Amino acid sequence: MLHRQFKNQSIKINPLPLIASTLITVVLALAGCQTQTTRQVSDDASAPVSGNPDKFLIVDCLLPGQVRKLGANMTYLSPRRPVKTTASECEIRGGEYVAFDRADYRTSLHVWLPQAQEGDPVAQNYVGEIYEKGLGIQPDYTTAAAWYRKAADQGNSRARINLGFLHEKGFGVKKDLAQALNWYRKASGLEDDNLQFSSAVEISKAERNELRLLKQERQQQQSETARLRKQLKNTSKQLKSERVKLVKAETRLSKLRTEAGVQPGVSITAPAAREKDLKLLKSKLALHEKQAQQQRTQIASLENALRKQQTRMDSALKQSQLETEQERKETAVLRRKLDETNQQLTNEKSQLASTESDLKTLRAELERKEKLSKASQDEALSVLQEQLSEQEKAVLAQQRKIVDLESSLSTQQTEMNEALRLSAQEKAQLEDALKVQTGKAGQLKQKLEQTQSELDRAIAAVETNQPVLAEQRQQLEVAQKSLHQATSTTLSLEQKVVRLQQELESRESTMGQQGQAVTKLRQELNKHQQRLLSLEQEKINQQTTMQGDAAKQEREIAVLRKQLQETERELDANQAQLAKINPDLARQQALLRKTQKELVATKTAAARKEAEVIRLRKSEQTYLDQIQQQQIKIDRYQAEALRYRAQLADIRVNEQASLLSGPTIEIIDPPVALTRGVPSIRLRSVAKERLITGRVTAPAGLLSFTVNDKTETPDQLGVFATNVRVEDEQTPVKMVAVDKKGQHTSLEFLLIPKLRYAVNAEEQAGAASDVRKSTRRIAGEVDFGNYHALVIGNNQYKHFPSLLSASVDARETAELLRTKYGFKTTTLIDATRYDMLSALNNLRETLTEKDNLLIYYAGHGELDRVNLRGYWLPVDAEPNSTANWISNIAITDILNAMTAKHILVVADSCYSGSLTRSSMARLESGMSDEVKTKWLKVMAKTRSRTVLTSGGLKPVLDQGGGQHSVFAKSFLRTLADNESILEAYRLFRSLAKEVQQTASKFGIDQIPEYAPIKHGGHEAGEFFFIPQG
Repeated sequence: MLHRQFKNQSIKINPLPLIASTLITVVLALAGCQTQTTRQVSDDASAPVSGNPDKFLIVDCLLPGQVRKLGANMTYLSPRRPVKTTASECEIRGGEYVAFDRADYRTSLHVWLPQAQEGDPVAQNYVGEIYEKGLGIQPDYTTAAAWYRKAADQGNSRARINLGFLHEKGFGVKKDLAQALNWYRKASGLEDDNLQFSSAVEISKAERNELRLLKQERQQQQSETARLRKQLKNTSKQLKSERVKLVKAETRLSKLRTEAGVQPGVSITAPAAREKDLKLLKSKLALHEKQAQQQRTQIASLENALRKQQTRMDSALKQSQLETEQERKETAVLRRKLDETNQQLTNEKSQLASTESDLKTLRAELERKEKLSKASQDEALSVLQEQLSEQEKAVLAQQRKIVDLESSLSTQQTEMNEALRLSAQEKAQLEDALKVQTGKAGQLKQKLEQTQSELDRAIAAVETNQPVLAEQRQQLEVAQKSLHQATSTTLSLEQKVVRLQQELESRESTMGQQGQAVTKLRQELNKHQQRLLSLEQEKINQQTTMQGDAAKQEREIAVLRKQLQETERELDANQAQLAKINPDLARQQALLRKTQKELVATKTAAARKEAEVIRLRKSEQTYLDQIQQQQIKIDRYQAEALRYRAQLADIRVNEQASLLSGPTIEIIDPPVALTRGVPSIRLRSVAKERLITGRVTAPAGLLSFTVNDKTETPDQLGVFATNVRVEDEQTPVKMVAVDKKGQHTSLEFLLIPKLRYAVNAEEQAGAASDVRKSTRRIAGEVDFGNYHALVIGNNQYKHFPSLLSASVDARETAELLRTKYGFKTTTLIDATRYDMLSALNNLRETLTEKDNLLIYYAGHGELDRVNLRGYWLPVDAEPNSTANWISNIAITDILNAMTAKHILVVADSCYSGSLTRSSMARLESGMSDEVKTKWLKVMAKTRSRTVLTSGGLKPVLDQGGGQHSVFAKSFLRTLADNESILEAYRLFRSLAKEVQQTASKFGIDQIPEYAPIKHGGHEAGEFFFIPQG
């Protein structure tokens, strides 16, 4: 169980401090401060807790339809309703959800697609997110953008954010920064002309090449091969035609050369005409030679192109043949197994046909034998019937073999299909685990059967002793008859002795009474024993189903045993008196007691066996529960394996894209707005220059960075600051970054001076000079809502190295938020997985749209390099098992299901899965109080889901002194020094550079990040810190 205690800063033990604290509380309440409560988990948080933490995870739940009534006589059931809620709540409300295999996109589409097709914008946004995530297949950004557009056109803010992100990155749509900022502005609600949407801008040249499956690649290669073959055929035809033309041209050329010589038929008396013809022939010869040379050049180029095409076609064919050969080998192996099975099936069928033929022969022979004599016929008939029976058994065996082979054939065909998806090693491991569990269950069942047989033998022994007891009772009756005969003889011999006869008669009378009493007691004893046996048998048979009757029977057995003991005591007394009369009776009674002791011992052994059976049954149930838990773990591991294999293709694409990605330029200050469709920066002063701060990153190494053709040199963290001269109307700014691979990224925007936007001097002159007074006034006009905080600090880990500062950072953060900013805080120190998920679920159930939530986590984190997923590690996490890890995706799903207005996650650890900061609205400096108040009112109504991370996987202790981590020290100092309304982005700006510089001094690469949480329900809002008092 969780041990939580509620603390209040003003609670004391003595009466006087109690009165004083009450007065202080009243004063604070009058001053506008609300009472705060801190709930803290004890240091023994690692104690075992009850419950299944997986029930707190978010699932796609289909709730049952409502029973509606139409008119007076007709009722009908409405369609089922999809919701995102926890698994436990879905079960309580009778909903349906998929417990495992959540990596399959068809599962989620089955829940949300029907409502999306009916036009529900929320469902349309969920369908778009499903296609964007991929969930087991390649992400389909084009389809995702289409669904986002349908929801965005209906005013869904989340869909507008997601669509803007796709436009900013160029996923599935044309890359357009202006269009992205326009969608972000629509999502923020800043539609007023006096309220501009400003944000940090990040431009990246990371182009994502779509991953094609093997089948698609083969189809493309086949189409390319067909095209090259067609082109080769056309080129061959053209080459053949050109060669024919060349032969014809060479023939004409030789003919012209012949004509250019001395012709026999030409007259010598006409030298002028001959000279003219000779010149004409020479010109024709030169022309044809030129044409022939051109044709030769064209033929050579065609042959060169043909060789290149043949080379490309040969390489493409070679690659295709290699892939095809590999597939052929795998197919040949499977086909060979299939052929062997088919051959075996054919052999078995032929054997069956042969057996049926033999059977027909035997039947014919049987019919022939029926015509023989009756004696020989009976003998032959019996022989033939035996043969017939054997043959029929053989036929049945062959048929069973055929059925087994056919089932084996279908199994092998199924395995052939499954072999393309599953690895043999994983399958073998699962089968081995299943065999081990089955063997253990079989051994336990065999042990139970052995124990049951021993119990049956003990009961049979009891039943066997009953006839022995009856025989001994018969011997006792015979002895009594002998005693009566001896008494008669004694009376006849001692008639003379009166005194002895009288004494003998009295003794006989006494002995007769004693014998009657013994007989009566023996009958009662038999009756009680039979009743006891029947009740004990009923107790054994009805023990599991009739607990109340069993108790009643126990009481009856106790009463009967008591009566039996009393009867036995009376019997012992009577038998003692009889023993004085006849020693034989004593011996019989001793034998009876010995038999009764044996009966009691047998019953005791039976009771022990019964207890052993009950213990074994409990052990069996416990073992079955363990098997069920192990099966659940196996199913979970199978689902995770499917997710990992499904995400492997996406990871390879991301790796290729990261290798090919170019530089990235981010504008940090001043914020960039969208003016007439062009990114722009509005200036609030009349200065001639404006300082622009930003960051440039290049994975391949930065070669050059220019601002308006002026070379700038960023620092080692990529941060740059440059002054740009401002012209009278507008100043274009162009930034260009080039990496060492020759890839370049450019960013263009406008600097617009003060005269270009409508802010008059009266508004600036009316701005309040006192920051505290302005903060109180604006906080009174804007409804920011209630503030809650869940603060988690994990120090003492069971299987990981313990931390030094996490719990201290968490306690001081909770104290600062509670006292200065009016948060209602819940503090968890050394929390388990159940503690953390349970606390998040409680907040999900209690918070409303009027509440704000801050989640602070300090502890170990892990970033899975395979699927790029972040995890928070509770204190009961294990290094080699993710069973008790909490993935950031699970936390994002819980935040998405919360109705709280603003949620900020502050992680002195890792948190994966975020959007760009371009989707966040920025508060520009120099705003008048009136415009600032309007901007804050809009932002206070807009949902936000953002995360501020330290950039590391665990808290890094400040080695320069102090008990806080580097990140927590800057975080606490910034909040403690603040006296105005502080938005989370300014908090990030204030601590980011300080954390980078401090961490770099200690040789630690730690860069804080702040961005909206992807698929967490962000709608362009912002989180605010409001100082109290």
